Amino acid sequence: MEIDGKTNLLLLFGFYLLLSLIASSDSSLQYDYYRQSCPEANQIIKSTLRRIYDRNSSAAPAILRLVFHDCFVQGCDASVLLDPTEIMGSEKDTPPNQSLKGFEHLDIIKAELENACPGVVSCADLLVLAARESVILAGGPFYPVHTGRKDSSRSFPQLSYELPSPLDDLSTNIARFATRGFTDKETVTLLGAHSTGMIHCKFFEKKTIQLRWNR
Repeated sequence: MEIDGKTNLLLLFGFYLLLSLIASSDSSLQYDYYRQSCPEANQIIKSTLRRIYDRNSSAAPAILRLVFHDCFVQGCDASVLLDPTEIMGSEKDTPPNQSLKGFEHLDIIKAELENACPGVVSCADLLVLAARESVILAGGPFYPVHTGRKDSSRSFPQLSYELPSPLDDLSTNIARFATRGFTDKETVTLLGAHSTGMIHCKFFEKKTIQLRWNR
């Protein structure tokens, strides 16, 4: 799948802002956290994702969307990656997350990390570092990412409904993003980054019906 330049520009600018505000917001995190315990972590993530991207360029936006859906709910803790169990539901199965893709790419990268440094790099850090590399692969700039996150042992399916909905109006979205510390301008930037590319017809149906009814 090819990603055109306009889509890249909006996607990169919007998610660069998102990651700057959310992914490094915890003061307990630090740059190059795995310097001693897994010094090759960044290079493993970079080279493995490069191979994936060369075969399938849709991996970059898929991973960026995953990190957004993870960080917007309970922070960047990889809870969106958890599968359901007999006693716990999964964020994956909620309507806002059912169209998420890219899990298989993270599985491949995680396997490479485990071969080099078993049990060291958290999935939460893998996700935000892979998102940074996705930005670079799509033509964006390098930016520092603080690491040291711990993986959540719980999924929060009930909180997935806090994610922005394509049916929300502007005022609802502005209020929703304000609770995460975003200004009106930053919110509009992020919404613009999400307004290009494909969208499922069902998200237009309600609006077109309302338009015909109001004529």
